[in-house]
Amino acid sequence: MESGVYIGIMTLFIGMTLFDLYVSKLNSEAKENPVPDIVSTIYDKEAYDKWKIYSRRQSDLSMFNRFFRFLFILIMLMFGGFQALNLWAQSIGESIYTATLLFFGIL
Repeated sequence: MESGVYIGIMTLFIGMTLFDLYVSKLNSEAKENPVPDIVSTIYDKEAYDKWKIYSRRQSDLSMFNRFFRFLFILIMLMFGGFQALNLWAQSIGESIYTATLLFFGIL
């Protein structure tokens, strides 16, 4: 039973992360479209190009950040890091509230 729950959690976590990356990729590709003719007089071409460069760099950094958070959480789940952290917090904390604060404070 426990292995089924573990596999389900891992599958859900990986699936949600892949879906999030796919949606981010679609959004990034949509930003490459030129300004529609209807609103081309409203937007300054240079400002729009600067925004696209900034947006692309921000998106790349965000994907990089999400990828490493994903790896960290995946490694913690696979090797029992959350359980070890929980046991450590419970051994130090005098009450459940202190242990909870320690656990989430470290994360």
